[in-house]
Amino acid sequence: MIATPTEFHATIADVTDEHHQNMAGLVQADDFNAEVIVRFLRDNGINAQVDEPTGGFRYALADPARERHVRFACVCLRASFSYALEAAFWCIKAKR
Repeated sequence: MIATPTEFHATIADVTDEHHQNMAGLVQADDFNAEVIVRFLRDNGINAQVDEPTGGFRYALADPARERHVRFACVCLRASFSYALEAAFWCIKAKR
């Protein structure tokens, strides 16, 4: 018997962890938004959609106990943006 997926809702603030960003304010809203998160989740096999009215996103999981794993994956995704942008910053600085 397959469990009915449980739907969760999150906002960008729910998956933003300033401890995972090297330079404050480095990642802007255009860099990391609900569309980016939904594409990432879908690419990784999680049913997700943008929640336009809230600016957040929704996703469904068969095992509700795994919800925190999705949120942490999104925190890691945002951190990867931060680290990539900072790496580019330091490469540019090194070339000057």
